[in-house]
Amino acid sequence: MNAPVRPDKTEQVDRVLQRVYYGLLSVILGLFVYFNIVGALGAIPAVCGVCHTPSHTSLAQSKHSDIGCVSCHAGNEPFGILSQRLALARMIPAQLSGIYRRPVTTVVPAKNCINCHKPIATKVVESKALRVSHKEILAAGYGCGDCHSTVAHGKSAARQNFAEISKCLTCHNNTTASSECVSCHINDTKRDPSHRVRGVWQISHSENWRQTHGMDNLNTCQACHSKFYCGTCHNTELPHSSSWIVSHGKEVKNSNEAAAGCKQCHSESLCNNCHSLEMPHPGSFLSRHSALVKKDGDKTCYQCHLKESCARCHKYHTHPGIPENKLKLLREEAGLD
Repeated sequence: MNAPVRPDKTEQVDRVLQRVYYGLLSVILGLFVYFNIVGALGAIPAVCGVCHTPSHTSLAQSKHSDIGCVSCHAGNEPFGILSQRLALARMIPAQLSGIYRRPVTTVVPAKNCINCHKPIATKVVESKALRVSHKEILAAGYGCGDCHSTVAHGKSAARQNFAEISKCLTCHNNTTASSECVSCHINDTKRDPSHRVRGVWQISHSENWRQTHGMDNLNTCQACHSKFYCGTCHNTELPHSSSWIVSHGKEVKNSNEAAAGCKQCHSESLCNNCHSLEMPHPGSFLSRHSALVKKDGDKTCYQCHLKESCARCHKYHTHPGIPENKLKLLREEAGLD
């Protein structure tokens, strides 16, 4: 009886290569079909609504109800469409597995909005007792969604961005642009109070402004108030200067008024939360600070002190019994007094 003929190694390799080839070809064809199906279905808002139900419902009730999802979230450029199809292809397995970042957010490029709202980019718009030129806003790098993120999806939008006056004042500061109210606000006595610009400004300038004004961006105060206005109540420069972190320790230590002024805005625990130590240092601190450094390290010390401050005492051997005047000088140079 004849023994079965075994295929040689060359035939075995050819078979393996054929299987790999047809396997890769099947994967490529499968992905091609998958991407085309996803791309076709992704252009139908009702399909998007299967997963994004609140967004789909709010869109149907908005002024953008006749606009498809792809028009805003992809645009009409080839790269935008391809990018959106890749995003859709990723969404389906993410939804099925439940593995994705929450909340679901996206940014609509300003150019997609301008495709329909072209005049907005060039002319001055008057609406709800306001006049706004968007040309300068777009040039400053703001996108439409920075102020109008809810126009299509209302309260279901993950990002609730509105045209808040604090955003306006970053440029309307009497340097980049005028801060005169009449520059933007139309003097219309019949205007509806509900049309006021939304934001923290309404709270910080309410009847309880003494308690709430600190909630706002203090860097915008000087758009309307002189830089000395805050000083009528606060015993320090406000908003704090860029060097305040470095200088505030000496300012507080040398002035009881400055220390009391801190508590007008800050709780007593703020200093300890930042420095991780009782501040200002108690009288017994110098004698026990070495033990604290050994226990917790010196990182906290260098938030306020330079490394040279330690060397002035430790490197040059400050022994007990050192003359009082030299000890005082060393303490001052180390920032302890």
